[in-house]
Amino acid sequence: MADPSTPKIGLGGFVEFASAMSSGRITAVQNVVANEFGGYEPSHDFYRQFRIALAEGIANGNDELRVRRAVDECTERRRSHYEALATGWSRWRRGKNLEVFSQPREWHSSGLDVRVSPQFIWRDRKTDYVVWPYLKDPELSRDGIQAAIRLIEMTHPDSGFQPALLAQLSQNGQPVSGEKCHATISRTWASSWSAAVLTAAAEAGSALIGTGS
Repeated sequence: MADPSTPKIGLGGFVEFASAMSSGRITAVQNVVANEFGGYEPSHDFYRQFRIALAEGIANGNDELRVRRAVDECTERRRSHYEALATGWSRWRRGKNLEVFSQPREWHSSGLDVRVSPQFIWRDRKTDYVVWPYLKDPELSRDGIQAAIRLIEMTHPDSGFQPALLAQLSQNGQPVSGEKCHATISRTWASSWSAAVLTAAAEAGSALIGTGS
């Protein structure tokens, strides 16, 4: 049973932390704290409409239509980002057999819980993949990619699918699977995260541990 005082973050925040250079990890933690702790606010979730369009669209077989609708209905500030993602999604998914996947799970280590929620299954000709799409523009480092794939693998060992990450969709991104990233993630990242949280908390003058929901 998870400790209610343990911070909980999304996989996106964790891989951004893993991707950051050492000098940028406190900033990465502060960004996650600002976005995830103290209560979820849908209006502050930049990619929420796009994620919903993907999930509901794949489930109903009209994802390209729903993604386009998300572009049309989003705020002006988000439109250029959504437009680039929609173009990249339409180009990438053409002719692919996709199915919705909804089995969110958590990875626990070193005083940290990470929510891991792959979004869809891609049935390729030779391999079936369970895919987590990373929608933000900044390129993830090799460490970040390996962190995402390894956590999917560890939290969904019984899925029967090859874990894969779809990143940089707005820039012709292609999925990276575990077949290309054999290096494993250790508990070092979680320990580093916990240390960075304590440093960020001290700098902010507030206790962050226990505020995750």
